[in-house]
Amino acid sequence: MGSAERSGRDGQEFFGRPEAYSVALNPSRVRMKNKSVLFLGIITFLLVGIVLYQQYRISKLVVATSVTQEQVNYFALQQKCADAAAKFFPQSIEKPSAISFYANYYNPEKEKCYIDVYQQVPNKANYEGYNYEETVWDVNTSDIYAMYNAGDSVGVCYVSSTKCSTLSEFHKLITAQYGVASGNNL
Repeated sequence: MGSAERSGRDGQEFFGRPEAYSVALNPSRVRMKNKSVLFLGIITFLLVGIVLYQQYRISKLVVATSVTQEQVNYFALQQKCADAAAKFFPQSIEKPSAISFYANYYNPEKEKCYIDVYQQVPNKANYEGYNYEETVWDVNTSDIYAMYNAGDSVGVCYVSSTKCSTLSEFHKLITAQYGVASGNNL
């Protein structure tokens, strides 16, 4: 190796590689290298920003969809009410031969479990047609809060101490007073 091969510009040696020395001192290559680093820095910044934004959105979704302890307690009380209503239902039917079903409702404001029992029984007067009966009970105390009974005409219709005259009025009253979302007709 001659001395010309070992030295860079101005006769200086650059780790035995004259071409590396010339690249390091070449201003056009330095500017291109700076632009590449700047471009990579901008791309990295944008990608990190996108990832952070996605994590932020995911955390908002997790918070929006997470179930609170209050909701868990409410669902447990609803389930307890449903179980109690299932046990109470057979006792609430006066006429076992009737077509009957029920819906239960837990009212968190009143902390009560209601059962709305629906029955369709044969008309006793002439054995033609059916009477429709609907009764709202407190499952835990067996108290009757509302009753509707009608065949050809309305026989009984009351909600608490309020008298009513139609089935739709009955449903509006039990929904307003007890939170029972009724309206099921046989």
